[in-house]
Amino acid sequence: MAVEIGERITLIDIINVARNHEEVKVNEKALRSMNKSLRILEEAVNSSVKIHGVNTGLRRT
Repeated sequence: MAVEIGERITLIDIINVARNHEEVKVNEKALRSMNKSLRILEEAVNSSVKIHGVNTGLRRT
């Protein structure tokens, strides 16, 4: 049985994916959410907004 991104994921699900190569599917709700996040990120990147780790690089402390 596939693990579905967009639904509740348990520790057992994560273990099954990592150890047993369980199939992972992304449902429509999760896909819409990811696309919305991508649009927001793209708008920010194309503006003068500085986003740590995206357009400023990462620094070790």
